[in-house]
Amino acid sequence: MPNTKTKCLLFLVTFFGCTDIPDELREDAESDGICGNSIYNPSTNFCFGGNVYAKCDGLRYNPTTQICQGIAVTYARCGSMMWGGYSYKPLEQGCCVSDIFSLADQRCQNGVVETKCGTDWYNQSNQKRCERNVVETKCGSGWYNASNSNLRCWENVIKTKCGTSSDWYDSKTQFCQSGTNAVKPLCGTLLYASTQYCKNSTTPTQYGSLEYAGQIYRTVEIGTQTWMAENLNYNASNSRCYNDYTGGDRQGNCAKYGRLYNWATAMDIDASCNTSTISTCGATVSSKHKGICPVGWHIPSNADWNVLMKSIDPSCSDNNDCASAGTKLKATSYWNSFNVGTDNYGFTALLGGSGYSDGSFRFVGDYGLWWSATEYDDSHAYYRYMGCNYAYVRSDHDDKSRLFSVRCVQNKA
Repeated sequence: MPNTKTKCLLFLVTFFGCTDIPDELREDAESDGICGNSIYNPSTNFCFGGNVYAKCDGLRYNPTTQICQGIAVTYARCGSMMWGGYSYKPLEQGCCVSDIFSLADQRCQNGVVETKCGTDWYNQSNQKRCERNVVETKCGSGWYNASNSNLRCWENVIKTKCGTSSDWYDSKTQFCQSGTNAVKPLCGTLLYASTQYCKNSTTPTQYGSLEYAGQIYRTVEIGTQTWMAENLNYNASNSRCYNDYTGGDRQGNCAKYGRLYNWATAMDIDASCNTSTISTCGATVSSKHKGICPVGWHIPSNADWNVLMKSIDPSCSDNNDCASAGTKLKATSYWNSFNVGTDNYGFTALLGGSGYSDGSFRFVGDYGLWWSATEYDDSHAYYRYMGCNYAYVRSDHDDKSRLFSVRCVQNKA
């Protein structure tokens, strides 16, 4: 039974919250079950530093240096038993396998130390950090919130989802264009509207406009030239829409990619010129050959294509692959994965694929191929192409009977 002094202390602690108990009285109080402001059972618990602890198989111990493991009191050490481990302070620290952690803001989860961050926990050794109470994950040289479904790490680059589209963009070099949900390259450091393009990769500029055969085409200035910013969709005889050899557009490919033409059709000369040289088939071809382009515009020659390549990269040599131009000229969408475009100049090259004289079609979404007015030999002419898995623009020649896309370039003195 508690003695009279203990009963008085119990009354003071319970009803008045007194803690300033004289040392000579505290031992009596603790032996009778009073610890600081708490009442406890001395047979199963003990008081240390004003806090109540459970005995270890009936034994008291020093909680600042010792722990109760099963029924044995041992010194708090963490790590390999062979080497003795490292001592830690059980009231302030914990042991997670072989790692000591702070009880104030860390925990041991499945053998891994995790640190508190806002309402979440994270593993500091797993390329994560806490920034403004948000757990961020390392991505290349940057950090992002991996729990945000609008962010992801792709090839060590943080990407942001573009509106409701399936496209993602790098906010350091691109932006999501308002109203279109299209990924576009920054024009220097500037954004621009869907009615604009990035002229010469530096200046937001309104698209030009060209009406031809009932369709309005966008145009862009690149260096000293003005080009159509879309593939030609003029319904010339013998032209075709991808995957439709009837001449119609049952699948809507012409509306997206423009029509496909054999070389003689694009040049608007006799079909016999597909198998013989111009001099032999009796056609007349001028240096700025109009072909099926609008008045004041022409089918680009190799020389025209060379000028365009050098406007993108002055180091490109004539009639050869231009290593860096493809990515900068290709559209930012409609390419089948791999090296999609950044469309830095508003050229918006689309991957219209190609057709064959036997009625088959191939490569839509993989390649864009455009005729040149320059002949190679009796049955071949030059063309330029870009691929979904290439960063370059390639110069090559192929059978004139193949069906390729056409871009027109404006006549200039």
